[in-house]
Parts: sequence; structure tokens; C-alpha cells
Amino acid sequence: MARWGRQMSGAWRIEGWAGGPGLRRAGFSLLEVFLVMAIMSMMIALALPTVQGMLRASRVDAGVSRVAQEVRLARQRAMASGRYVAVLLPTAEDSHAGGFTDPRYKACALRSCLLEGPPVAVTVESKTWFEGTFDSYIENTAWQYLPAGVYLGYTDTFGPATTAAVGYEPNTCHVVSGVLFPEATDAVSVDNVRALIFRPNGSLLPNPVTQSHTGVLVQAGRIRNGTDLLMEGTNSVGFEINRFTGKVNFDVLAP
Repeated sequence: MARWGRQMSGAWRIEGWAGGPGLRRAGFSLLEVFLVMAIMSMMIALALPTVQGMLRASRVDAGVSRVAQEVRLARQRAMASGRYVAVLLPTAEDSHAGGFTDPRYKACALRSCLLEGPPVAVTVESKTWFEGTFDSYIENTAWQYLPAGVYLGYTDTFGPATTAAVGYEPNTCHVVSGVLFPEATDAVSVDNVRALIFRPNGSLLPNPVTQSHTGVLVQAGRIRNGTDLLMEGTNSVGFEINRFTGKVNFDVLAP
């Protein structure tokens, strides 16, 4: 604020005028604002990939925890009920190849069910796998979904089911047929759904190809053309299920 001083030599002197020494200017110039905005934009552009990668990794971690928890519960239910229990894990393919036509369930949904009895061995061209028959969903359960952008991947010991010229050939997984989807009422019956199958003693049916443990992979990705599962980046977490004990082992990653 200006203050009038006394008159000197026929003129009035103004003390503390805006242009006077020691007075700080308020606000910023337009050039300074644009410069700060440009610097902030560059910093955001540089940090965005890192932030996106952290978010994907967080979603993958949440997804793998969900799958591992369902696997553990299925094993416990098999031992408690004395029955065969399967964890249904549809693939990205349509219903004829181990998945569902509904995109909400393609390689990103899971649910446990009881089987009618022991799975039946199926052999095609010297390859053998087991096919269980759906009985009912575990009581008081519902379909669970992985976080957005997270899918159940394919591994050497737990891959997709495919349709071969000689007929249905799951290759690296067991299946459950007669699945009432999505619920037990007002549902359609879907065959050959990819599954992990636990025996009443808590052990897991071994991988059909290697006759060894089963590796499960959870990864960030997307589905292209309705059925093609594509991995995005390097965000993936796997674990192995011991065929003898049925226990989850995170120390051995899925191949």
C-alpha cells in the first residue's frame, strides 16, 4: 500500500510504491505457469508406466491369493466330506474347449463343486486324462472372479483344453462335464470344463502329461478375438500344487 510522504522540491514522494525496492510481487506470470505445467506433465509421463505396473502387480497378487485360497478350501472340503471335489477353472476358449461363452467367466472365474463319484480315465492316442461328472456346487458358495485385467494363464502342467481332429483332447488338464452353468437352477449343461480335482484323502490328481505336480499361473493380460488369451508385460505369479499332499507351494513357481 502506498503512503504519501512530505512534499519535496515541489513534488510529492510516494513511499512503498509497487515498483519500489523491497516490495515482493504477488502471483506468477503466464510463462512461469506454462513452464511449471510442462515440467509436471513430463514427470507424470515418466512415472505413469511405473504406476501402471505397480497396479497390475497388485491385482495379480490379489488374484493369485484368491486362487490359492480356493484350492486350499477345496482340498479341505474333499477330506471333510470324503468325496471328490473339483475346482472349476474355465479357459478363455468357448464351452466346447474347456471354457464358457460368457466373457465374464473366460479364464478369470473359479468355483468348487462336488463330483458324482471317482473321475473316469479317458484315453485318446496314448494320452490319458480324467473326466469327472458334476454333482453340485459346494453349498453356500458362488462364482469368484479375478481382478480386472487378471487371468488364469496356461502352463506346461496346467494348460488349455483343445479340440483335436480325433476328438476332445485336454492335453495338460483334467475336466469336469455336466456342469450346470452358471447356477444349478435355470442353467445350461457345459462339458469338459478345465479343473483341479482332489481325492477324498486330499491329494490332487497328477498332471495328465507329466504325472507330476500341477503348476498354476495367474497373470496380467487381455483376451483378444473372444478366445485368445494374451499376456501383458511381465506381471505373473505362479505356484505349484503337490500331487501327493495337495498343498500349495509358492517356493516353486509355475513353469
